[in-house]
Amino acid sequence: MKRFDNIIIGILVGLLLPIGFIWLYLYNFQPDFPFFEALKTLWGRPLFGKLMLLAAIPDLMILFFVKKQDAFKLGTGIMIGMIPYLIASVLAMIIF
Repeated sequence: MKRFDNIIIGILVGLLLPIGFIWLYLYNFQPDFPFFEALKTLWGRPLFGKLMLLAAIPDLMILFFVKKQDAFKLGTGIMIGMIPYLIASVLAMIIF
C-alpha cells in the first residue's frame, strides 16, 4: 500500500470513483436513458443533490480502508477529490 501512497492517485480515485458509482446507479435504476440523458433529467430536481451525496459513499469506504493501512497521503487525496461532489450536493439541495 505504501507504493500507492500518493496525493495525485488519491485525487484521481476521489474524482473517478463517484462518477463510476453514479453510472452504476443510473444504469440500474434508469436503464432506458443513456448516462448523460439521465443526468439531464435529474438536473434541477432535489434528487440530484441526493445522488451527489450517494456518490460520495464509495469514497468514504475507500478512505476507511486506506486509513487502516496508514496511507495518509492517499487518504488526503481522496478527501480532496471528494470535495467537488460534496459542494455540488449542498448547492443542489439549497438551490433546487
